Amino acid sequence: MAQKLTAVGVRNLRPEAKKYDVMDAENPGFGVWVYPSGKKAFIYAYRCNGQKGRITLDSENLAEAREQYRELRQLVRRGINPQEQRAEERRQQEQELTFETL
Repeated sequence: MAQKLTAVGVRNLRPEAKKYDVMDAENPGFGVWVYPSGKKAFIYAYRCNGQKGRITLDSENLAEAREQYRELRQLVRRGINPQEQRAEERRQQEQELTFETL
C-alpha cells in the first residue's frame, strides 16, 4: 500500500503477524518495512540495468532515510547498482583492516 510517509505516520505503524511494507506515495521505491517484533526499517526498491533490487537504508529516522534514498536514487540514475557499491565498499574496508593489522 502507498501513502505519504510522515514521521508521525511511521511512528504509528503497528506490527502485524507478518512483516509488511508501506511505500511512500511521493517518492517512488521508498518505503518502510514493519516487522512483527515492532522494528521498522526503511527500504529503497529500485531497478538498475534491468535488475530489480531492494536495499535497507542505514537510518533510524525518516529525514535521514529520505536523504539516503535521494543519494541512492542518483546512483541508480547513473547506472550504478547500490547493493554492488555497498558490497565493494565493505570489501575495501575489510582489506584496509587486514592490512592495518599486519
